Amino acid sequence: MQFPFIETVNIQNITIDKFLFLEAEEKQNLVQCSCWFGNSYYIFDIVTEKYNELLSAYPDNQYAEAAEYWILGINNYPNEGEPVYDIWNLTDIKKFMSKYPNSKLTPNIIIDIAESYAQTYD
Repeated sequence: MQFPFIETVNIQNITIDKFLFLEAEEKQNLVQCSCWFGNSYYIFDIVTEKYNELLSAYPDNQYAEAAEYWILGINNYPNEGEPVYDIWNLTDIKKFMSKYPNSKLTPNIIIDIAESYAQTYD
């Protein structure tokens, strides 16, 4: 895979996998902030594309777990007012937790599931 930004990465003295992860995080921040300024709020394709690029090029790197967690959240991102996760279909969450049984992100997932149940019964 050819990365056009390799010169920039070398100048900044960071690894390509870290650069891809940081780029994906920034795109996610921009998309989430845009809800105040336009209708791009729900267009997460540019974010998942970057996380998938990272996972494709570096599937076992130190950022893979966080990238998969964010993809999980983005793929299950609701419309405003809907539960965070579909509480009747937790297959993706179970896969993530099986792959990363000691994940530091598990409490975040548990909170999201609890919020989903609370919103469903609200």
